[in-house]
Amino acid sequence: MKQKDDKEAQKLKQISEIVKRHIDTLKKRIKEADTEALIKSKNKNPFINDLDEEIIFYSAFIRSFDSIYGGIIEDMVIEIAGLSYTVSTTIEGYVTPDQQLKISEILFKYSEREKRSAKKPEVVDYADLRERSNESNEAKNFKSVKSDMYLIDTDTDTHYLIELKMGGNLDNKKARAEKENLLRQLVIISSKLDLDKNIKIYFCTAYGESSNELGSVPNYFANGELLIGKDFWKFITKCDNGFEAITNVISKQSQKISQIISEKKQSIISSQSST
Repeated sequence: MKQKDDKEAQKLKQISEIVKRHIDTLKKRIKEADTEALIKSKNKNPFINDLDEEIIFYSAFIRSFDSIYGGIIEDMVIEIAGLSYTVSTTIEGYVTPDQQLKISEILFKYSEREKRSAKKPEVVDYADLRERSNESNEAKNFKSVKSDMYLIDTDTDTHYLIELKMGGNLDNKKARAEKENLLRQLVIISSKLDLDKNIKIYFCTAYGESSNELGSVPNYFANGELLIGKDFWKFITKCDNGFEAITNVISKQSQKISQIISEKKQSIISSQSST
């Protein structure tokens, strides 16, 4: 028991160090972001250029900040996942026209939910997608596709296909596209794995508390395919306290991040006022 506790404590320390390093990168990227150029482009907009200077700054800055922070979180997740899983972001294999047709049929049944005649998503719905085709490889379509994360748990020999979003409130069209992408990845890796291999797909969000926050996502994903907020971080860290370790580091750095943003704002506003 003590050995297990020591091992988890060591992993939590590694996780904290990874988070701190990526937050340091975030602070550097904020300082380097060319927000002033975005503000100058907005000054050409007659509908907003008479607004308060702070409002104009934040309207220009927030989109850049969201993009930077989102990329930092994604990189951080991949590095943290590497402590517990074998991680890849590219998968290769084969897809047959028949398998692609089956995917379309499954998704069509889910999309009918809004008409009250749709099927509730279940994992068993696409079990037969993994069946090997008798066609030669020449008759199949070879695919090399990007994946948010393809994880292999070597302890359990389980394969995971992960679609990660910061938040998960997607409209119907985007939710369908995310499920289609994961099902295609499932087919691709199945073409190179034995049928008895355990493969799971997950739609994940970095924050949130329940599927009620996910818009149309539950129309296309079974309950067992959703990892939301804290559940996602527990899964990716393989630690009961992984989420707390991550948020503690971020919380300690938040004041410094806010200070950097405030200093950037004052510098840009002063520069704009003097011209």
